[in-house]
Amino acid sequence: MNNLHIDPRDELKHYVQKHPHNKMAWYLLGKDYAEHGEMAKAKYCFIRAGEVYEAYEDTPLPEIVTGRPLDKSDNPLREQDAKAASSWRKSWKWMLAWVAMVLLFVQTDYAVENNAKDEQEQAVAGNQGASNTSAETQATSAQTEGNGSGAKIKPQTVVYYAEGNLASVKRQSDLISPILSEVMDQAPLALLVQAPHVGKDWIDWQAEPKLLFSAEQTIEAASAYKVSAYDREMCACEPGDASAVKNQFNEWKHEEEQRMIARSAVKGYVSVKGKPPETPDQLTLDYPNNYLSGLTPLMRAEVQQLINEASASSNTNSASAQQPSGSLTQSSAPQAISSTQLLNEPLAIVIDKSNYRLALVSGGVIVRSYPVGLGGPRTPEGEFTISEKVRSPNGRDNGEFGSRGMTLSDTLFAIHGTNQPTSINADRSQGCIRMLKGDVEELFDMVPMGTKVTIGSGMLPPEILRSESPFSLPAQGNEKNPGKVYRWLN
Repeated sequence: MNNLHIDPRDELKHYVQKHPHNKMAWYLLGKDYAEHGEMAKAKYCFIRAGEVYEAYEDTPLPEIVTGRPLDKSDNPLREQDAKAASSWRKSWKWMLAWVAMVLLFVQTDYAVENNAKDEQEQAVAGNQGASNTSAETQATSAQTEGNGSGAKIKPQTVVYYAEGNLASVKRQSDLISPILSEVMDQAPLALLVQAPHVGKDWIDWQAEPKLLFSAEQTIEAASAYKVSAYDREMCACEPGDASAVKNQFNEWKHEEEQRMIARSAVKGYVSVKGKPPETPDQLTLDYPNNYLSGLTPLMRAEVQQLINEASASSNTNSASAQQPSGSLTQSSAPQAISSTQLLNEPLAIVIDKSNYRLALVSGGVIVRSYPVGLGGPRTPEGEFTISEKVRSPNGRDNGEFGSRGMTLSDTLFAIHGTNQPTSINADRSQGCIRMLKGDVEELFDMVPMGTKVTIGSGMLPPEILRSESPFSLPAQGNEKNPGKVYRWLN
């Protein structure tokens, strides 16, 4: 069974949904579950009851909750609870039931405590299941939220990437449990996918990941969820139809790229100016202040949110859109990596001279990887930053520098286009990095000024990773510089 519909079943359950802080109600509901042998659910209710449980049972909370060793004088419920939990851990299907049950309670608390705010957001979630809302429409909605005084942008989907060995049922439980306490506070749809890799140490952003399961708020009730499994080996079941969820994943992926670029642009602005921008429009001014070519509505909302956070912080540097750093280290133990951790680090460029590749990366994730032309030993190694971005260098799109150019640390080296496409994958430049027209134009739109560039050897896999739908931004400022003759070391 791959779809589990979890709905309120009695008056007491309805009551705790409306009054989630009533510990006596949680205690009574837990007793009801215990009497019917549903010890896992009883355990959760007793946790919520806290001191009420301890007062009426004249004993601390069960051992499987607190970790306190069992004692012969303990309440008999404790021994029953431990046996039930041991049996429950052996079944993947029961784990899905537990997932759905916990998600139900998490959402219930959130809905009750934030009723006025969530009514509108739940209506948006319901419409998501009835119609195929476009990314631009969702971005406009997100922009409205983000323009408030510090309001968070609430996405429609949250994606978690699973890493490590997923073979054992016990580890699957460990994998899913970290996301339960927060996922439904963020979005009405949560997806768990297995991270695809390229090379030895990189996660491949372009590859389609294996979808493991989804937890989705139903249209019928705000506190009801459908939990679906999509991998036969993991769930020991007949997998559900993942086509609709895959479409939502692809839409999330497009939106996540926009958020990632917006965060990197604010970081780049801070690295150059020493402070965050005062408005989103400061990122899209005319040359030479063209950090980005333009902003989508979603990107504008993301930038505004970061500006709001910066203004509310007493530490300008720490309020420059940086999130806590997420780990992508490989391990035999599985771990759930949220999307905000996965693309947490600012965008950077890595150029591998040994295989003529330029990759756009975020931490341990390769977002794009392009073939390039180099200059052998004339191409310098080390770390640089993009100090200038110019459209149509020397007033031409078909000249020796192509249609776009990005100067490295105010030197005569640059990443630019070329009118010699056969020089790609070869050492024919005087030191610059040459790119094909479509590749350099996409890269130009994705990386802001201030982006870190690392040049070396043996750092990237040989695979070329392009998007089937190249990223582009609406040009909002004048990015040409007709007053300068560029003499990069082409």
